[in-house]
Amino acid sequence: MNRTSLIVIGALAFVCALSARADEPTRTLKADMPASGLRVVSLVAGVGEVRIEPSHDGAVHVAVTLKPKEHGMWVIKWHSGMDEIKKATLNKDIDDGVLRLSLSVPNADDDDDSDFKQEWHVRMPAALTLKSRVNVGEVRIDGIAGGVTARTKVGEMHIHVPKGSVKARVKVGELDVTTGATAYRDLTLDSSIGDVNIDGIDLPESARGQSGMGKHVSLKGHGTDDFDLSCEIGEVNLGFGEQP
Repeated sequence: MNRTSLIVIGALAFVCALSARADEPTRTLKADMPASGLRVVSLVAGVGEVRIEPSHDGAVHVAVTLKPKEHGMWVIKWHSGMDEIKKATLNKDIDDGVLRLSLSVPNADDDDDSDFKQEWHVRMPAALTLKSRVNVGEVRIDGIAGGVTARTKVGEMHIHVPKGSVKARVKVGELDVTTGATAYRDLTLDSSIGDVNIDGIDLPESARGQSGMGKHVSLKGHGTDDFDLSCEIGEVNLGFGEQP
């Protein structure tokens, strides 16, 4: 087989892969369940986007859309991702008032090993507590008033709540939190390498500490909500008196 034949075969394979990619749909997994008896919704996600907001019917609604990741060797990785997408299942386990949401992917040790992106959209009663862990991506949490605990390794996290305590961690990226509250009980903001910004309250200079390239703020007040926010590398922003 000469060089020209090899080139033609390679081109045909490339075109076939493009056609397969165009024809092969993404997959969306959905679940709806009553929130009666629930105290906490706990979400574990891999790489992608997460959006969480209130529902208005006393139920939890979940939709996660799975799409192949884009890689340098995208043809091989795309088909691998499609295989995983077909086999993935949505876990929705309830134990002692805690609803745990996650994906099961055959032959993957953890969410980082999968070859697809996840786009989560969760609607839940605002009064419930939310816990979320996302490996890489963008996280947006709006309107949850029962308390939020969230962390991600790399990406952006935006949390906008009318009230309730917030504990959030971002290893590398940006953390932005706004609350309708106008006071706090315990407040700690920390960035190992980056800036810390607080709006809506007076910040005494004595409360601000700085070490190396990072910044640290620690305050005690007379409110009812705690705020514990940190980035290893990145910026931390907190705004008071802002409605989501």
